[in-house]
Amino acid sequence: MDIFNIHEIQTVWGYKSIELIHGDITQLDSELDCLVVSAFKNGFLPTPGTVLGSLHSYHNILLNDLIEKAPINLRTPFNIWISENLNVSNFKRIACIEIVGTNLEIDTVFKSLTTLLLICETHNIKLNSIALPILGSGRQGLNPELIIPYILENTYNALKNVKQLNKVLFVEINEEKVQLLNEAINKYLKRDDSVTTRLPQTDISKNIIEELIVNLIKIKMNLPSNGTIDELIHCLKSEQTRIFETSILGRRLVEKIVLDILNESSRKEDLKRSIDRLHSKQIATWIISYMHIIRTFGNFAAHDSNMLDKFPRKLSENDIINYLFSLNRVTDFWLEYDSFRRKIVN
Repeated sequence: MDIFNIHEIQTVWGYKSIELIHGDITQLDSELDCLVVSAFKNGFLPTPGTVLGSLHSYHNILLNDLIEKAPINLRTPFNIWISENLNVSNFKRIACIEIVGTNLEIDTVFKSLTTLLLICETHNIKLNSIALPILGSGRQGLNPELIIPYILENTYNALKNVKQLNKVLFVEINEEKVQLLNEAINKYLKRDDSVTTRLPQTDISKNIIEELIVNLIKIKMNLPSNGTIDELIHCLKSEQTRIFETSILGRRLVEKIVLDILNESSRKEDLKRSIDRLHSKQIATWIISYMHIIRTFGNFAAHDSNMLDKFPRKLSENDIINYLFSLNRVTDFWLEYDSFRRKIVN
């Protein structure tokens, strides 16, 4: 599974994320609460080469068997329903939207997903994370370039309006569709070209990255990260990684480190304030400054950016090297801090 794009939005409930992954949605490595699939109206046959076919081949799941026991069935009037809990390792439920053959407009079809998520929330059905392909663009024959804007718009609305929803994964096995969605996300965000370029491959940057990977492997043993460290290591090892990917993952790692030092399980405020509270823990000012650099890069890469009123308007190679150095120094610091803390305890 390859991550093609990462984006975060700030909501009243904190940061929420969107990731674009190239791979088979039925074979994801991570554990998700729900897979969202699409079908023709009343067309649930597991046709080979489709997502429904893969669900049957790999997990022996037939959608027809799930409908009768569906805890929430909105096929009338919204053509959407969700299954009960399934005994599958990497996802818990399946939601199905029937698209072609219904009398609903495309925009209404995708809005129905938000409706389902809101209703699930009121019924205490946990849906913190969901995954979906470009719905309707397979055997149903919908043009992905036409439906991607609807999918993106309604995904962002869902993240902003459904409290429990924290992560949406777009997963596509077709590389051409992945590229289309990748370009659409960057265009939607009005991302500056400088954050979509790849990491510099200079001797300096390569040395910093090598040291950083060693640190991350050590940190992984003692700092719970929900996959953030693994994703960051994977990105740093790839010469194809874009700046925004490492920037967002770096900020996530800093958040984990800050919460660990503050001895808090979840963030209660914005990351800037949490970092500033490290002064009360006698953390050196320069380390706190490095953390703020990482936070700033992550914010710039993750959110809609408009550099036209800034100077300079582009990130330079030296800016990226300074970011990588800051991340490396913060990981060095945490290893030192954790070792010192363990000696005191013992």
